[in-house]
Amino acid sequence: MIQIAFLATIVLELIGLNLPILRELISTVYLIFVPGILIVMILKLNNLDTIETILLSIGLSITSIMFLGFLINFIYPLVGIIKPISFLPLLITITIFTLILWFYNLIRDNDLPNVNLTKYMLSPLSLFLCLFPFLAVFGTYMVNYYSDNLLLLALILIISLIVVLSAFKIIPKRFYPLIIFTIALSLLYHNSLISNYLNGWDIHLEYYLSNLVLNNSYWDSGIHIHYNAMLSIVILAPIMSIITGLEVTWIFKIIYPFIFAMVPLGLYKIVKSQTNEEIAFLSCFFFISLFTFYTEMVSLARQQIAELFLILILIILINRSINAFKKSIIFILFAFSIIVSHYSLSYIFMFYLAIAWFFLFITNKSTLKKINPIPVNSQLSPKQMINLDFVFLFVTFGLTWYIFVSSSYTFTAFADICKSIFNNFLTDFFNGQGLTIIKSTMPSFTHIISKYIHLISQLFILVGFAGLMLRINRMNFNREFFPFALVSLIILFSSVAVPFFASALNTSRIYHISLIFLSPFCIIGGIIILKNIKQFK
Repeated sequence: MIQIAFLATIVLELIGLNLPILRELISTVYLIFVPGILIVMILKLNNLDTIETILLSIGLSITSIMFLGFLINFIYPLVGIIKPISFLPLLITITIFTLILWFYNLIRDNDLPNVNLTKYMLSPLSLFLCLFPFLAVFGTYMVNYYSDNLLLLALILIISLIVVLSAFKIIPKRFYPLIIFTIALSLLYHNSLISNYLNGWDIHLEYYLSNLVLNNSYWDSGIHIHYNAMLSIVILAPIMSIITGLEVTWIFKIIYPFIFAMVPLGLYKIVKSQTNEEIAFLSCFFFISLFTFYTEMVSLARQQIAELFLILILIILINRSINAFKKSIIFILFAFSIIVSHYSLSYIFMFYLAIAWFFLFITNKSTLKKINPIPVNSQLSPKQMINLDFVFLFVTFGLTWYIFVSSSYTFTAFADICKSIFNNFLTDFFNGQGLTIIKSTMPSFTHIISKYIHLISQLFILVGFAGLMLRINRMNFNREFFPFALVSLIILFSSVAVPFFASALNTSRIYHISLIFLSPFCIIGGIIILKNIKQFK
């Protein structure tokens, strides 16, 4: 039905019957859900819950669009189609691709994924929670045209009240995922929709490259700009703009934040499966409440997409219902998608993988197994996904992509950063950007409060991590998730101590990425401290 609706809206617009919003809405839903759902059906991932099915469908849709656009960009000119990234070639290609997936499922008689939202979404509380993003939209409209931020202030107050009610278990736990998603989307929209123009620094170069592809109807992979190697910018955004009819500006301001709002939802699933609903909810709220999530990240379109793939990799990593072969396929697809989405996160993930594999390799030795140095439930990961073959494959593909695309500019920039760190490691050790921020004088009282909130939260993280190691508050953390958390601590320490490390990406963004793995430890640490305070009294 959605395929018919998608084509019908386009036909109606071609014959002059423009229906406001309808084409944009249906085309967006079609692009970010339909191909992925069909791929989920082909893989017969019937044991997934609703959240996993939605997230994997979105991730697989985005992956298929990026790589499909990449293929036709180079194949179509060989057969005489000199403008492959244009309306007609894209419409025909995406329609045929989707119909092939649908026909394959039809002849194999594959069942639809397990998604049941009707009863859940029609409850009064669910409908109320779904109003939050609309309040953000109307609030930004009031700011843009009437210079009145009263509605946005009311939204923030309501969000705070909802979180308090949830923390005290007044709101049922089954609403936690919806609360996380609607709050995340509202906070993102309350920033991204301020003004009709793009805000930030990186986003303008991303906009330039996306528009360059739109104007040329072709992606030139040889342009000597490191952002040009990111398919999340030069393929995904132009295709979405062409198919939906939205300008690239609104793709970045509306659709990308919607996709990025899935990151906290995926984080909730990851933490919940290893702890409990309360810790998962508070961890996700802590993650989205820090300003980097809804301010700086709004102007980093490529990183928004890459972080979704990182979350999906973690979901696959801890999932026990998918067999090893299917896990490997999805794992590799999402890993390659990170590489073509954001170079900085790719290099960081290379570091994560290498250290995590080495840690698992050492602890898997028979002599160390008896000591059991990892305080986790090893039954949660019956087959290890992080192995030397995968690490080698990821590093090889990543370096190959960055060397041969955009005239090696991305790889050269990475090599220069490594050279600067190496040359100044001994002379400027313990003089990183993170330490500079810690020692800096804050310009106002609110900045001072924010600084100490960050420092206290990092203390909680250390206490939570130490508590897990000492088995004070043992949780069923996945054996392969635990090394990622350990590497995150190493990265945070490096941001303080290692020169040029944090400044290459920015300390706030490194801390934001680290919290994907460390946010549950902040909540666990806070629980441990509160329990000890009560006992002391």
